[in-house]
Amino acid sequence: TYPAINAAAVIAFLVAGEDKAARVAQVIEGDRSDPTTLLPSQRIAPLEGRLLWLLDMAAAGQLHL
Repeated sequence: TYPAINAAAVIAFLVAGEDKAARVAQVIEGDRSDPTTLLPSQRIAPLEGRLLWLLDMAAAGQLHL
């Protein structure tokens, strides 16, 4: 459940592949103002822990870093 995941000390997403790049960009940089349109991974927000994104270059390709 989201509360259990968000209470973790460390949460990590591991994403690989060019076919995931658009979705990764949407999750990380997308609009979060309307809670009804959030993707499941956008609901992960650690209360006190750390959120790590482990991406290969292909999956990170569309991010604006």
